[in-house]
Amino acid sequence: MSGDGMRARCVLPVLLVLTAMAGCGGGTMARPLWSVPMQRSGDAHTVAVDGILYVGAGGTVKALRAGSGTTVWITPVTNAVGSPAIRVTPGKAVFASTMHNTYALDPTHGRILWTWTGPGSDYVSRPSTEGGLVYVSITQNADHVATVYALDSTTGAVRWARDTGGYYTSEVAVAGGRVYVRSADRGMLALDAASGETVWSTPTTGESSSPPVVAGGTVYFSTDDYRVWALDARTGAVRWTASDSTGTTPAGRDDPEAMALAEGTLYLVSNDRHLYALRAADGSMRWRAAIGQPYGGPAVADGTVYQGGVDTEERGTLYALNAHTGVVLSSVTEGRGMEVQVVDRAAVYVAWYDEQFEAYSASSLRPGGG
Repeated sequence: MSGDGMRARCVLPVLLVLTAMAGCGGGTMARPLWSVPMQRSGDAHTVAVDGILYVGAGGTVKALRAGSGTTVWITPVTNAVGSPAIRVTPGKAVFASTMHNTYALDPTHGRILWTWTGPGSDYVSRPSTEGGLVYVSITQNADHVATVYALDSTTGAVRWARDTGGYYTSEVAVAGGRVYVRSADRGMLALDAASGETVWSTPTTGESSSPPVVAGGTVYFSTDDYRVWALDARTGAVRWTASDSTGTTPAGRDDPEAMALAEGTLYLVSNDRHLYALRAADGSMRWRAAIGQPYGGPAVADGTVYQGGVDTEERGTLYALNAHTGVVLSSVTEGRGMEVQVVDRAAVYVAWYDEQFEAYSASSLRPGGG
């Protein structure tokens, strides 16, 4: 959709704090760069690589041109409950997981290269890749034991499998030859990426299916007892925790994108209707901002944090905040919820719950600069 037929959305510049506003107030009307209809866009998963958006939505994986939204290819997949979760190895394959299966697809034409079905699984996590292997975690129906699998990225053959000892696991994160995954019963685990052998395990409190974030030799994750954790990636030793008995510390979100790390700062959403920025070095708070009930998680680019939420009048809203101060630069309001899918310096790609997938100019969302 383009030109005069494209819907405009309210953009409300905000100088210091975000307040609920009815209608458009004195804001300007922002037109998306492009807008395309998309089934089940509200739970889409998107990865951007070399000018192509790879999107899992409904029962399909599709490739769109980032500059125009035009379709390159669409591939149906089976056993999709919700939308396929996506990872991409540039130039090699698009990996997608549905309720029971993991797929490898040719990134140029969308042809399915192989399919792997987890034994008795009722949930296959979003895949992670490193060193020619694809890693997924699954929860099995029969004995409720969660297992991490390493699959050959070329053939889909199982290289190794490791039971975690818990009834569920988070998504896995892979870094430096180790696989990090959180088990319900054993806390955070580090597995050898080549063999699956346990390197260390650290007991933790609370539960969460949100994936860990690994950077700078530290593993970061949050739990639903309002606690954020930082562990030494080599030894599993606890470096710091941030918690608050009043429940105002960011945690309690099981969304797979509930945490982002950029320039030494962790950005997290919380069920207390705030977005938080914590110093990655020690967990101390930089700022927090009211954003309504969060949808999805934060995405950071060029000094700006983008977050979807629902405001006090239950309207879906895209927020753009200064990453250093938490000041809300602008907001885009629509009648239903939305999630930020992916961002770069030029554009912000969002999925609205009214089954529209849209791109906005990043510069239009940060008036006065991020």
